[in-house]
Amino acid sequence: ITPNTGYQLGTLTVMAEDGTNVPVSGNAFIMPPKNVVVNATFTALPPRVYAVNVPNGTANPSRGSQGTLITLTANTPATGKEFDTWATNTSGVTFANANSASTTFTMPARNVNISATYKNKNYSITIANGITHGTVSSNVSTAVYGATVSLTATPNTGYQVSTLSVIDEDGTNVPISG
Repeated sequence: ITPNTGYQLGTLTVMAEDGTNVPVSGNAFIMPPKNVVVNATFTALPPRVYAVNVPNGTANPSRGSQGTLITLTANTPATGKEFDTWATNTSGVTFANANSASTTFTMPARNVNISATYKNKNYSITIANGITHGTVSSNVSTAVYGATVSLTATPNTGYQVSTLSVIDEDGTNVPISG
């Protein structure tokens, strides 16, 4: 009994020409003194299910058979980081958009390990418009979280710096040292 690829034996029956059932044991039977008809049915094998491992994100669904569409969502980045790209060493995985924190791929016929990668986020430094009686400059136009940014306040002749403040995008004052 040889099922086609992807199938398994469902039932095996042996029927004598007079309509009596001939017992089958272990895919064998004892031949009666009559003609017989052997009949077999085959059923499709259940699809094999594979796991998706995403330690720094989620997969929905987290398991699937070959051909299942899997949606990936990266975890929220740590402070000062932003999503960079999806990475895997599993062959047969092609991301719809490897540079998006939420993407999809079609499940291959194997378990899959995927990782979201993160990079330092660059924040912009903007000198406010409308500063009068002097200038303010920065040594850089962007910086990563935790970096030291140097500011230079130069008052016009006859003036002095009375206040210098740095305010983040949420309206919170950022401490200035030095």
